Amino acid sequence: MQLKSIKLIRADYPVAAQELKARFLKLPYMAQAFLLAVALPTFLSVVYYGLIASNIYISEARFAVRSNEATTSGSMLSAVIGVTTSGGTGQDTAAVKDYILSMDMLNQLQNKLHIRQHYAGSDYDWFSRLGRNDSQEDFLEYFQKKVEVLYDVTSGIVTLKTKAYTADKAREIAAAILELSEQLVNSMSERIAADSVQFAQRELDRAETRVRLSTSAVTNFRNTRNTIDPDKKTGAVLTIVAELEGKLAATRAELSEAKSFMRDDSAQVTSLKSRIKALEEQVQNESRRLTGNGSKQLSGMMEDYEALVLDRSFAQERYTRTLAALEIARTEASRKQRYLVTFVTPSQPDEALEPHRLWNIFTTLIMAFLIYVIGALVWSSIKDHMGH
Repeated sequence: MQLKSIKLIRADYPVAAQELKARFLKLPYMAQAFLLAVALPTFLSVVYYGLIASNIYISEARFAVRSNEATTSGSMLSAVIGVTTSGGTGQDTAAVKDYILSMDMLNQLQNKLHIRQHYAGSDYDWFSRLGRNDSQEDFLEYFQKKVEVLYDVTSGIVTLKTKAYTADKAREIAAAILELSEQLVNSMSERIAADSVQFAQRELDRAETRVRLSTSAVTNFRNTRNTIDPDKKTGAVLTIVAELEGKLAATRAELSEAKSFMRDDSAQVTSLKSRIKALEEQVQNESRRLTGNGSKQLSGMMEDYEALVLDRSFAQERYTRTLAALEIARTEASRKQRYLVTFVTPSQPDEALEPHRLWNIFTTLIMAFLIYVIGALVWSSIKDHMGH
């Protein structure tokens, strides 16, 4: 009896289909259009969202990129327009946002969580899942639809939403994205700090080398010229010349006084003349030490020595500046250290938030009805023109 009933049903099925088709064709054109444009899409939407569409769970987290640097909102423009500027952290946040939606992030998540196998699982509906043979570019496009990154420029807060077919997988993906993003921020911060400190260190090394060379040049000069300080030596010679010139002037005055009451061939006048001649020769000899020719010329020695001392002074001054710059670079590197602060950890979804079944069915009904109405109006306009 069961086999006979089945045969009867199978035999009656083509007849019933033909009857339905005949009844449909007997309907007015507007009714046919309504069934095709409104009723059928709505029925398919009810079947899909009510029976076929897989549940999608959403995990949400919030984070921000912050630094030790004191941020100020006191610029004139910011005060006028009422917007605080985030400075370098804003650029870092934008970089993190782009990184989350990049191919690098996708590859790391695949290596860590095997998300391709999850999104392409055969347990989920065909329309929403990832194709098993889709290319890497298709996978990236699909992934970017499953991850939402919202950046509030005013507060600098980033809201991360990840979608998956299970609650655990959605939370795991969000947690992994936060971990990888934190590693990116740390690496960028360390790279910037290392570059600034290394540059200051290289400048300090150059300055130190210059100090050593200039000091060595001064030492070599002293060894080759057999003098510790030509400046002091010149000062001593000048003192001697001044003393000799003072004695010479006093002796000449004494000679002039003696000639007023003594003869030129007297013993005292002759002695004074001899002393004056000796003082003049001594003054000339000492003066030659300052301005004479040869290696013993103190004026030339002073010129060379002062050039070396000046070069050493400049080198020491530059070394002092670069040393201070290195300390400042280290302080700035520590002060501008960036951190990814997660103040809302990835949530564990309790229920599926997507798809919005009733809303999608209602939207399909409204859109189909609007298309039907517009089509009916266009068709009526065409019939009116054809009638005239």
